[in-house]
Amino acid sequence: MTKRLSKEELAKVIADYLPYCPICKAAADYKVVDFYKTCFACKSCDGRWSNNELPWGQLKKLKLIKHDNQKRAKPLMKKEKTVKFWQSLDLAKYDPQIDKEVNKLIRRIRYSRRGDKEAAVKLREIGEPTFEKLSLMLCESYVGDRQAAAAILGYLGDARGVGLLMPLLKDQDASMRLQAVISLPLIEEKEEERTGQVVAPLIDVLRTDKDTNVRFAVAQCFGFFKWDPKVTDALIEALADAGWTTKETLFGISFGPSVREMAALSLGKIGTKKALEAMVPFALGEWKLKYAVEVFSHVGDAAKEHLVKALDSEDDNTIRNAKGVLEKVFPSEVER
Repeated sequence: MTKRLSKEELAKVIADYLPYCPICKAAADYKVVDFYKTCFACKSCDGRWSNNELPWGQLKKLKLIKHDNQKRAKPLMKKEKTVKFWQSLDLAKYDPQIDKEVNKLIRRIRYSRRGDKEAAVKLREIGEPTFEKLSLMLCESYVGDRQAAAAILGYLGDARGVGLLMPLLKDQDASMRLQAVISLPLIEEKEEERTGQVVAPLIDVLRTDKDTNVRFAVAQCFGFFKWDPKVTDALIEALADAGWTTKETLFGISFGPSVREMAALSLGKIGTKKALEAMVPFALGEWKLKYAVEVFSHVGDAAKEHLVKALDSEDDNTIRNAKGVLEKVFPSEVER
């Protein structure tokens, strides 16, 4: 919504999000209580919440600013939570100590240079409060908090994080899309956590995302998705993507490897007959020898047949690279 809503309109929007009061469980009956229309109260228990985006009908998170008249929600005073939390709140089960523990463990991971596996295990065991906190961080306006939440979801490697990461693939901020692309495969590559929901959206990102670095990251992670044949087809398409990755430096923007180069490298890692037949002509015909050697070092013995065939090519660069790769990666084949 782009316009500020009236108090009556806001009361209807709030009722749609919260059909029952989170505290007293009375049927929705709310009133907006301040001039700026950022606070509302339940008419039954007088519990009050605030959100600076409320005037536009945006309810991603809410802060309890006044507990109910019976003080049942006192432990939640001044706490900001997602709307989903308030929708499913059971005060009898809420434990503020768990919130404190989750916050502490998330800080341990966020500010650790090499991660913290012990903290990750504990967060997975705690379960829903962990993902509630990370979901709340994804609602923050500061991109650093959002990136940290997305990175931690990948680090946890839990399938419960997939639903939080998937919407980030459409985020307006390219850095958030990039972090989602990095985090989702960390979950999906674990067979016990695999959801089957990730591949198709990532293929769509590889085909349509405007940011080269994001497309490059998808092509890179697809080298580990050997179990899905659709990935091979998408990487073969990406061999036509000549976009170069970029990085800001003190002296301006520097360029890195292209999407098509990473697609070829990932096809080599997949190593199926179809992947190699598509990758070999590109890698030998367009790359310098050192890059061709790098990609074929990941392929293994399956590449020998394709390299020997390439020696009969009519393209001089292909023949030269094929000989160089055989000499450096498969010297025994050259001796024969």
